[in-house]
Amino acid sequence: MSTGEFGNYLEKHTERVIENKIKKALILMFSHLTESFFLGLANKLPRNPISDRAYAYFLRLSGVDIGYRSVIWAPLEIRPIGAARNIKIGDRVFINSGVRFGCPPPAKIIIGNHVAIGPRVLFETLNHSLTCNQENYRPGKSKGIIVEDNVWIGANATILPGLRIGKNSVIAAGSVVTKDIPPYCLAAGVPASIVKRLD
Repeated sequence: MSTGEFGNYLEKHTERVIENKIKKALILMFSHLTESFFLGLANKLPRNPISDRAYAYFLRLSGVDIGYRSVIWAPLEIRPIGAARNIKIGDRVFINSGVRFGCPPPAKIIIGNHVAIGPRVLFETLNHSLTCNQENYRPGKSKGIIVEDNVWIGANATILPGLRIGKNSVIAAGSVVTKDIPPYCLAAGVPASIVKRLD
């Protein structure tokens, strides 16, 4: 291959790489605009039984996977922008107002069926290192959260990364869940510990 042929090849290859990067950036920008628009619209709906049902529809349009007859009261916060597609909410779930889903990729938050979530509950899938790296930054690591069927999470609870809350369990209001909770348990406290079995 001569120098001229190599130059032409390099120029064409560079153009294809740039075109692909532009396409990916446009797709990402459009999906983020869609998510931001529909989440913002949903959070501005007036409080009444009709808009409470419509809220779930707008969240679906923003990218959240929501099951049948789930009710969500505004406002709901999803961070970072683009994380809506990392959230799956089952059938007949109730989510009270002020709930936050912090769900940067690749982590996912999965909420089972018939789950009740109190106001101002935080689901945080990202944790930062205790030590700084060479750039004086604390790198983060994202791990998913799974809430199984028939769980009740009380107001102001915090659910930390990498956890599973077992079916039919109850998390008391104000608890900070730092480890897995087995099925059929009442957990309370900071950090949350099992108070009793729910047989």
